[in-house]
Amino acid sequence: MRRGSKAQLRQFILIIISIFGFSAFARTTETTVPVVPQQDMKRDTLTAQPPVSQPPLDLREAVAKAMDNNNAIKQARAGVEAAKWDTATVRSQLFPNLSFVGDAGNKKDSVGELSTDGKFGGHIYHQYTGNLNLTQPLFAWGALSAIRAKDFQTKANELDLEIQERTLTSNVIQTFYQVLLNQRLLEILEREMAVLNESLNTANSRLRTGRGQLLDVLTAKTQIALLKPQIESAHNALETSGAQLATYLAEPGKYELRLKGSMRGIRLADVQRKLNFKDARLPELEKVRVLREQLSENEDVTLGTHLPNVQLKGTYGSQTNAFRQLNDDWSIGWSLMVELTVPIFSGFQSIDQRRSFAEQDRGLDYQGRDLENTLALNQVSSLKTLQSKGASLVSAEDAAKLADQEIAEVRRQYRLGTIDFVQFLTIQNTALQAYSTLDQTKFDNIVAFTNYFVATGQPLSVLIDTLEEKQ
Repeated sequence: MRRGSKAQLRQFILIIISIFGFSAFARTTETTVPVVPQQDMKRDTLTAQPPVSQPPLDLREAVAKAMDNNNAIKQARAGVEAAKWDTATVRSQLFPNLSFVGDAGNKKDSVGELSTDGKFGGHIYHQYTGNLNLTQPLFAWGALSAIRAKDFQTKANELDLEIQERTLTSNVIQTFYQVLLNQRLLEILEREMAVLNESLNTANSRLRTGRGQLLDVLTAKTQIALLKPQIESAHNALETSGAQLATYLAEPGKYELRLKGSMRGIRLADVQRKLNFKDARLPELEKVRVLREQLSENEDVTLGTHLPNVQLKGTYGSQTNAFRQLNDDWSIGWSLMVELTVPIFSGFQSIDQRRSFAEQDRGLDYQGRDLENTLALNQVSSLKTLQSKGASLVSAEDAAKLADQEIAEVRRQYRLGTIDFVQFLTIQNTALQAYSTLDQTKFDNIVAFTNYFVATGQPLSVLIDTLEEKQ
């Protein structure tokens, strides 16, 4: 974050806000958050174009950009497309296979006493052959299963893509609001600094007029000195969360990230009517089912190598001793036959392979059961966490409302001189802590909702719409 004149202007505005008693709880819910890396972090080699600023992003736009630009998602989509082409490759093996084989060389036949077919009296002669060979599978056990196995692999890759998209959406939601939270916490600390500076000025003024003590001035300066490293840490946390969000968005040539949104406190009752547990989507369980189906098809393919298969084979070609005679009618011949292959013995491989596939299927069955237990536990734990965060949210909102009244009253009494400086600082810090706790609780509540939607198989788009609704 840049400090400079902008920081001084911001501090001046916060001082004005503090004087007139505006509370953090009553602020507008729409905020624009700039997240700019340090100047020494910019690397010109990342882009041939100068850095470009972009308009503020809301949550829905941030998720859409992540889906378009994230390299992990692109890699998963490429895996889906590759699996589709693998299916087409396997399917092509059912079609005719036509090849041309040509030979050219020298040959010499023996001319012994028992030889009756020696050509050219045992002298070396030329031999030319050109054949078109046709192979058409007619029956092979597991041929169609091989295609279905590849189809199941495509479905498995699509489920992996769905899981990655859901995970990325969840990460973007949480990181988006982490940036907003860090921005709000930074603003509260800067507001606290403004209050301390105001208090220091008041303490100095009272010390000069004899109505105050030196201890009040030293206390204010000590609090200011303690607060400065906290503000610096808040700046670093804001920049780090902004960099994490930019990584998810994966936009090239962007050195500035600006967001618009609000820390909304939503309740389970607000979204209960939007949930559809009947059509809950849990791709992890679906993937286990697909893998078992694929395993069954692969078993048919493997065991099919031990069963008879039938092929149609044909040859059309020419063989001659002179190259110019290859096209003569007397040198051309053809053949067409049906070939049956019956495996007799393969060292009991089929028995071992059946047992291997049975064990693999049993392993997938155990995996599915364990996954069901894990998902059920996640659903229960995420619901309980959500209920707990909802109760905490109600308490935090009540505390923030009371802090509004408390901070206005303590300032009035401090101006009138009815309370001392230590009481004033203590109550001010308590009120600002209430605002920080409210923002942190809102963020924890959003994270709990995100985890609950994922655990129960609800579309995160419903949560995004709820978070983007106008208050």
